[in-house]
Amino acid sequence: MITLDFDKALDKVKVNQTVTEPIIYLDNWAINLFIQDLDLRTELIELLRKKQATWALSLINIIEIVNRIDSSQVKEIKNLIDSVNTVTIITIPAEAINVEKEGRPFPFDDGLIKTIASIYDPDKGIYTPGEIQISKSIQLFIDDPSLKDQLPSGGLTELINPSIKKAREDEVKFQEIKTHYRNRLDPLPIPCTDYLYRRAFEFVVLDGKEMKESEWNDFCHTVVPLSYCDFVLIDKRWRTFVEQAQTGWPHIANAYKESELSQFFTDLESFKYNRRHEYF
Repeated sequence: MITLDFDKALDKVKVNQTVTEPIIYLDNWAINLFIQDLDLRTELIELLRKKQATWALSLINIIEIVNRIDSSQVKEIKNLIDSVNTVTIITIPAEAINVEKEGRPFPFDDGLIKTIASIYDPDKGIYTPGEIQISKSIQLFIDDPSLKDQLPSGGLTELINPSIKKAREDEVKFQEIKTHYRNRLDPLPIPCTDYLYRRAFEFVVLDGKEMKESEWNDFCHTVVPLSYCDFVLIDKRWRTFVEQAQTGWPHIANAYKESELSQFFTDLESFKYNRRHEYF
């Protein structure tokens, strides 16, 4: 649940987000899969409710949803969101690492919620206390496309691609990265966002694939959710990254690609409270 209050003493808006285990994160392909298959969607909703789970949504998820053309798909996504407990999560790794340095237990995207809350009031920019419904916000963005300009931006393409290119072209640096990628920190901290961020950068350098905006979105769908969530459904390329990460539960989330969906349901069904989040 996400609520908004106004702290009169501090004269500022306060965002409250309530997260319960297990926490799941869905890449956009997974959202598509669940809205297109009624049986799978029903199974997911029933299981998330049974386990009192939380679905963590990112800015990338929301932007992708509001940019959809098919209104029937948007309707199904909003129904799915309304069916379970949801929170927002920062998926820009550097921002999440800053949250860790501040000692906050989870990288809630409070800035995104404040932006969403500002469009609830007809006067715009005035926060309205109360529960924030992500589904209602999505519809407001769709009804008035100009509101999308208020959504935060922060793509990694221009930020990191020059460093990727430089590392690939520098033979000495490339070999250093290749050697370092074979090793891991020991012991590994929880959460391990910084470790995953560095390994993901090295993975991209060594992979040699051109990184377009969609690829950077997959990068963000992977690093922070792996560090903080319990179950993450990700692109198959990044499932390979997880296999090479030299770590696993409880340091990072259980990760699944599309062909592993049945295993995801089995593992979610058998999930029991784990002390992992007490480290945070």
